Amino acid sequence: MVAPYASGTDSGKGIDVEQVSGQQGGATLGEYSGALRRRWWVVALGAVIGLGLAATYLLMAPKTYISTSAVLVSPIGGELDNAVEGARTNSLVNLDTEAQLVGSQAVSSRAKVILQTPEIVGQLVQHVSVAVPPNTNVLRISFAGSTPEEARDGAAAYADAYLANRRDSADSLLEQQQRALRQQIAELESQLRNATNDERPGLESSLQTVNTRLAYLVGTRVDPGKVISESLIPRRPASPNTALVLTSGLAFGLLLGLMGLYLLERRDGRCYDWRSVERRLGLAVLADIPGSPGSPAPLFPSHSPGAEAFGQVRNAILSGLGDQPATLVIASPSQGYGADVVTANLAVALTKAGHPTTLVIADQTSTIADLFGMPATDGLTEVLRGRVPVAKAAHRVPDIRHLSLLTAGHGLDSQIDDLEGSGIEAVLRDLAERNHFVLIRSRPNDVAADAQFFGRLADAALPVIEVGRTHREAVEDGVRQWRLVGTTVPGAVTVPVFDAPDPAAPLAVTSTSAKPESPGKAGNRPSEGKAANGSTSRDAPLGKASPTR
Repeated sequence: MVAPYASGTDSGKGIDVEQVSGQQGGATLGEYSGALRRRWWVVALGAVIGLGLAATYLLMAPKTYISTSAVLVSPIGGELDNAVEGARTNSLVNLDTEAQLVGSQAVSSRAKVILQTPEIVGQLVQHVSVAVPPNTNVLRISFAGSTPEEARDGAAAYADAYLANRRDSADSLLEQQQRALRQQIAELESQLRNATNDERPGLESSLQTVNTRLAYLVGTRVDPGKVISESLIPRRPASPNTALVLTSGLAFGLLLGLMGLYLLERRDGRCYDWRSVERRLGLAVLADIPGSPGSPAPLFPSHSPGAEAFGQVRNAILSGLGDQPATLVIASPSQGYGADVVTANLAVALTKAGHPTTLVIADQTSTIADLFGMPATDGLTEVLRGRVPVAKAAHRVPDIRHLSLLTAGHGLDSQIDDLEGSGIEAVLRDLAERNHFVLIRSRPNDVAADAQFFGRLADAALPVIEVGRTHREAVEDGVRQWRLVGTTVPGAVTVPVFDAPDPAAPLAVTSTSAKPESPGKAGNRPSEGKAANGSTSRDAPLGKASPTR
């Protein structure tokens, strides 16, 4: 995938290079999702921990069971007016008062006797709660216990105690009323005995009325109410709420996992995608090369997504360098095969556009020769030692027109003490005169100072970032070293962490317009031929053609 571009200019050595401006600011949704995909196990571990804590709490926390008895409260007296109005009944019964009476000391004392519990009344009443459903004469008496049986027995005991207390209160009230009526009858009878003939009719009428009321009270049956719904043994505890505790534990675990993910991402300095490179380093990403991590380093075939991505890199470089010849140094901030993939494929992309290119390998560990399926031959080591001329050491890459390869040779690390004092500048000038592009595959920035040295000689430098392996600090240090010597860094290329290429079966990149040439005839090209882009070429010892400028 090719990264989006924004215009910018970075000048170095008089060359204007189009540069993508880094996207400074907050992390994007893509970065968050990428971090979640990489470290999903952290969030999963947090969820497991949260669920484990919730399960432990459910096992260890004391259980509370609640059972409820429903009591229908009946008015006590002769006039039974049960009409319902609003949320309370319009009758002789005040349900709000009755609800308070359920938790009274008198009722709780009766319930304590029924339950035969050692708890004091003040503790027992804390287990009771009363609800009054709207538009009813019903009290819902609930009792909370540590066991299902305790909850059932407690609710039943309070319902029975409430009804018994209400019955006793009603009986006591009736007895008081009867005593008062009997006393009134005695007084009326006494007055009647001493009354005149004119007073007797009135006293007799009053006496009859009082006798009628007394007879009514004597015949009144006390009905305090009844239990309409017996308390049952609860099947599951009301507290702790299993679903709520598990959901809360899961939420806590996910939050814990996300916090762990954030801390790991903050401490992990590796580059994981091109977005983070641009946002955190302010460095343009010319292309994000596709591929599967751990797969062999590839040489992408024509028209593949990888080849098209390198075509974008080529276009970005050409738009900055214009039509003038240039030398590019390519290196990774740390060891890996990414620099080989970028150098080889970019060289192919340049030659497909008709730009004669020589690829110089200045790293003994490079596998570029294996990518092209070329054997180990004399190369840069022998040229610098004066054993082989550069024209003979640079070999034409089979099946790829306009591309030559100058390998590292034999023993570059052991026979050349310091590239800066080896005379390589003259070799690069010679190659630059014969080619449109010279690509230098240097050793990694964290291994040697070669990349910075080549940066002094090159027109631009291109860091290669292996996503998932390269650290941001290494990239910053490498770019800083190049810019200290005035090297233009137009941007970077991000690649997956590739494995070593398979030298037994290299991936050939062919062109239908290419004409096979043997290495021995590389220097005998016509002086006025046509380059692949249609421009006129001149005779060169390495058979390279430069576009007409």
